[in-house]
Amino acid sequence: MPPKVLLRGLLLLVPVIAALPCAAGENHELPQVKNLILLIGDGMGPQQMGLLTAYAHQAPHTIYADQETALEQAMDQGEIGLVRTAPPGVLVTDSAAAATQLASGVAAGAEMVGVDAAGDPVETILEKAQAAGKAVGLVTDTRLTHGTPAAFAAHRAHRSEENAIATDLVASGIDVLL
Repeated sequence: MPPKVLLRGLLLLVPVIAALPCAAGENHELPQVKNLILLIGDGMGPQQMGLLTAYAHQAPHTIYADQETALEQAMDQGEIGLVRTAPPGVLVTDSAAAATQLASGVAAGAEMVGVDAAGDPVETILEKAQAAGKAVGLVTDTRLTHGTPAAFAAHRAHRSEENAIATDLVASGIDVLL
């Protein structure tokens, strides 16, 4: 299975600077986080990550037989978190609602982008970063108006409102849209 297929998922993979270990009574200043890159594998969960690493190590002619993959290195160096992203009353979530929850920490309804379950706009982490004077961007291997990237900068009741989502993205002041 090609890696691109495995990069579609609900698993949140975030390189995070972990707190430095401190001895009792010592006062250590933690480093300031300069940049944050949030990678979302749309449709990817623990099973897909396990399959990816198993295949990387066991595939014919693999270059990873005796070394770690980049994914394993990220797991060793940072933190990997699983986030529940199910919208209220829905058995299987969709990427728009899941991304809205990842972007804002607020549960959205099914098919909603950047709004809560009642349809009210929610502030996203991208918008919070902009308000703090940070440069922000959305980079995706799908269209920018797709549910996952759109949830970080648009506020619409349904993911199918792609023309309105595009208008939101253009008006958002995002530094990089790619």
